[in-house]
Amino acid sequence: MTVSTTERRRHARQAMNLSVTCCHLEQSSDTTGFCLGKISDASMGGVRVQVNSDINLTVGNKLVLLVTAKEDNHTTSHEFPGEIKGEVVWQNPHQRSFGLKFLL
Repeated sequence: MTVSTTERRRHARQAMNLSVTCCHLEQSSDTTGFCLGKISDASMGGVRVQVNSDINLTVGNKLVLLVTAKEDNHTTSHEFPGEIKGEVVWQNPHQRSFGLKFLL
């Protein structure tokens, strides 16, 4: 019997390379943050973040990503908001990554 590997995401993903500083929502005014990383892909519902160091997050943690750069490629330049608020919906400490669902 074959197990289906259908996509579970509601929204299509767009690859990115956008530098961010990760902060806990309650401490977002502290721009030192707790990690540096990049948004590696995004959708209408959230983002995937790759970080530069080990992370200790729990599903449900509320974070702010402080955008520290704009994304440029060979044909376009995109400006992004200064901060992105979200809730951790998954994490993978071995790959130093986590998924963040947007909070409105």
